[in-house]
Formats: sequence, C-alpha cells, structure tokens
Amino acid sequence: MYHCETLVASARGSLRICPEEVSCDYFDWCGGKLSAINQYHGEYMAQYNWAEFTNGELNWGRGR
Repeated sequence: MYHCETLVASARGSLRICPEEVSCDYFDWCGGKLSAINQYHGEYMAQYNWAEFTNGELNWGRGR
C-alpha cells in the first residue's frame, strides 16, 4: 500500500532504518556529501531542545 517495506529492517529484538532507502540531508552530511555539508548553516531542528547535541556535533564538524 505505502511501498515502505524496505525502509525499516528488523532483526531479533531490534529495528533500524535503512538509510540507503531514504533521502536525508543529515545522512548525506554524515556521509561527507559536499552538497549537504554546504547546505548546513548552523541550524538543526531548532524547535527541539533534544536536537542541540546533534547541532553541536554538526557545528564542531564544520569547524565553527
């Protein structure tokens, strides 16, 4: 129906997203894709306080 069977993989006691099946700027950034790195301008999910840790890692990775 939604054709999303390949997005999530399950194994005994675990679930994971299959990053190769989705388009995600964060995954691209982590993979070193230059276009994703250049699109990041210091803001990542600012409306969520739990995202501050990831934003800090992104800023550190950019040498800010």
